[in-house]
Amino acid sequence: MKNTKKASYIVGLLVFMLCITTFPLSVATESTIQEKGQSTIQSILGLDTKIYSIQVTSYQLVESAMTADRGKSLGNSIQETATYSFKSADREVKANCVFINGTLQTCEINGGTGASLTTLNLPSNVLDACSVTLQRLQEHFGDSYIPKMLALVHNITEVKNTNTIDGNIRLQIETYNDYTDIAFKYTSQGLDYPKLLHIGFYRESLALIINQWDLYTIGSDTPKITHEEAIRIATEQAEKNATVLTFSDGSQIRYNLTGISDAKISSGLREPWTAYPFWTVVLSTDVYRGINQIQVGIWADTGTVAYCQASGVMADQNHPQTTPGSGTPFNETTTSATVDKTFVTAIILIAAIAIAIVVTLFVRKKPNNFHSFSFLKNRTSR
Repeated sequence: MKNTKKASYIVGLLVFMLCITTFPLSVATESTIQEKGQSTIQSILGLDTKIYSIQVTSYQLVESAMTADRGKSLGNSIQETATYSFKSADREVKANCVFINGTLQTCEINGGTGASLTTLNLPSNVLDACSVTLQRLQEHFGDSYIPKMLALVHNITEVKNTNTIDGNIRLQIETYNDYTDIAFKYTSQGLDYPKLLHIGFYRESLALIINQWDLYTIGSDTPKITHEEAIRIATEQAEKNATVLTFSDGSQIRYNLTGISDAKISSGLREPWTAYPFWTVVLSTDVYRGINQIQVGIWADTGTVAYCQASGVMADQNHPQTTPGSGTPFNETTTSATVDKTFVTAIILIAAIAIAIVVTLFVRKKPNNFHSFSFLKNRTSR
């Protein structure tokens, strides 16, 4: 009886430890990002906490999973979304934010309609307001590339459609209706990469900030495969590939290549958050049944074929691909799923420990009840 009570105490202690260590995981993560996010948003938007009270009105944690899909790779990243409400006596500013791996990537203000420049203590001129916002970003994050962006903005005298480059930074200003988008993009040899920073204004309000400059890395910005070489590689690959197209109804048809439909260079993700130049070549075929193309993806820095597959609404998704690229779309699993998985694992572990403890104590008390174990041991040793 004494040993049984002892075992019960130990199991109870283990369950208690589980409760205080497993469930607060999401809560702790949420609290951390809430505090960090409040400080970040407050600094960037220039809101005085003496005037505005801050409240987090929503929060969600999302995790990505590594899977293969044509060169898009986001890795095992953690995405968190939070909505912050800043309230004063006579106004409210809401900021919908996205954090990736703990760093702010997107801040949408008041559902995209923005907060007035006056409310955010910004100059009334959009270009000046952009400069002050850049300065706030630099002060908070310490980004070394922002001075070059500031220099580009200072050379612009009026808000109009603009496209100018200084080194590897392209400043692109687009105006349409009541919206002004000021974008800074990493560029090389005429090709833009996903490293970018957007500051958007709706009428006289700051509406959107997207900062993915630090999120992405440039694996290579030097294409070594020319337009002609990309077409040659794509054609050779398509001819090596199966010349039979399989349709969604199970029927098959042979095809012959008839020409080049399109060949364009862009950028793709070959490794987590790492961009490389990428050719997409579309070849025409003599098939006229909903699809008539073969699409080939080629890494422009190496000439390696990422994929070769049929293209069109009736193409079978299981059509064989040649040399599939390694990539990762963002497969989402909610916080609850992650916590449940951890909880189940912990429960199994604790149950195993508890059973081991009970069995040990029981064996010590009644060793004669386990002759079968001795029998097996004796059989094994023979």
